[in-house]
Amino acid sequence: MFIYFILDRKNIRLRYQFLLTFLSSWFVIGNIMAIFLSSVGPVYFNHFYEQDYYLPLMQRLNALNTELNGGFMHLWSLDVQQILWKTYVADASHIGSGISAMPSMHVTISVLMAMASFRLNKNLGYVLWIFAFCIQIGSVHLGWHYAVDGYVGALSVAILWHFIGYLLRKHLVSI
Repeated sequence: MFIYFILDRKNIRLRYQFLLTFLSSWFVIGNIMAIFLSSVGPVYFNHFYEQDYYLPLMQRLNALNTELNGGFMHLWSLDVQQILWKTYVADASHIGSGISAMPSMHVTISVLMAMASFRLNKNLGYVLWIFAFCIQIGSVHLGWHYAVDGYVGALSVAILWHFIGYLLRKHLVSI
């Protein structure tokens, strides 16, 4: 979607709205809000708190992974979660290596793609809204996020999308 809007020259206002919202999302939602709303997802909860409310979830995911390993697949998200934890413990800082859960940038960007694609083609938009819904559900069920993390990301990007759209309509009348 990002590459499409970099190359697309047909709908300049929509192009600018997507690209500006995308970049603003990473700065405002993925950095500023993530700092102020910093939290750890369910997968890391037991590393910070005595109570482990999410132990049954993680046990179920590990059991599922064991079942899948008998076949041709495995639950790769568990591997990624371990890599991120090891990076955090080693106090190494790399792009994309954080363990903060709030807000969910996965949901944020998938909702942005759904909003933009809906303006391009309603059928594609419906497909990407379903995709965004699946990302929200999957991020919770795989232990990455609490449900509210996705809701905050979705609401925040919707606000940015409409605000940037308003600014473009108001100030870029020649487009």
